[in-house]
Amino acid sequence: MSINTIVAPMTGGPTDGAALDAALAMAGPTNAHIHAIFLHPDPKRVAIPQVGEGMTAAMIDTLIEAAEQRIQSDRGQAQASYDSWRKANDIVEADTPGPRDSVTAQLGVVQGEPNNSLAKIGWTADVVCMTQPSDNDDPELANLVTTALMDTGKLLFLAPNGGKCAQVKSVAVAWNGSREAARAVALAMPMLERADLVTVLAGTSDMLTPAEVNAFVDSLKWHGVNAKPRMFTMNGDQAGQLQAEAMDAGAQVLVLGAYSHSRMREFVFGGVTDDILNAAQMPVLLAH
Repeated sequence: MSINTIVAPMTGGPTDGAALDAALAMAGPTNAHIHAIFLHPDPKRVAIPQVGEGMTAAMIDTLIEAAEQRIQSDRGQAQASYDSWRKANDIVEADTPGPRDSVTAQLGVVQGEPNNSLAKIGWTADVVCMTQPSDNDDPELANLVTTALMDTGKLLFLAPNGGKCAQVKSVAVAWNGSREAARAVALAMPMLERADLVTVLAGTSDMLTPAEVNAFVDSLKWHGVNAKPRMFTMNGDQAGQLQAEAMDAGAQVLVLGAYSHSRMREFVFGGVTDDILNAAQMPVLLAH
């Protein structure tokens, strides 16, 4: 099994280019196909919330026209970002499956409720690549990140805002013995098997003993993974500590099981997943 299809959602915003760069970093080792997709709602759906009592048909048509113009502007920006990225990286375009000796890409346009569209498209891909939303992005982008993580059933490769993704040769795995961590590792196994080094990060405690961590490391070695443990005592800033340990180990990406606690508990008490989603310091590969 290998990573062959990657989805890169586009919104016409400032992070589109970085999302495509992240997709390329994932696609390079296996010459995967990148499906960039501009997602947009039906203009009429955009206008409906603005319709008030007493508005005439002409006024409603004006709202719809304004929504259409904004969508066309965003689509033009997405197309420009895609064209510039493809030219800069000499990417071959392809829209049908077939043998590949290099990374290929295509840009599609999908109209419909963006989160529903992304969930369905994500079901057919191996990885969804996105960039951490910036303050200048449409708030909808944060919702799309959540959809990619929670509703596609696939890996989410999240690049930090403003960061550059290098080809992955060294990987860190955040291991806490949870079902979510096990699922993330299983989905990321093609990357782990290719990596020069996989460092297993584990905050040991009564709930996760050194013997259990070493048993997990051995399970990776059975797959031919060059894995080694890196154990430590967790402090209060778990998200920051995990990323610091990963970067200190020379990893280009951190594999993480998302929401080992319930999303409600993380919302109320805080948690590693939300902290990383909101302030990633390095590329992260997540699965729920």
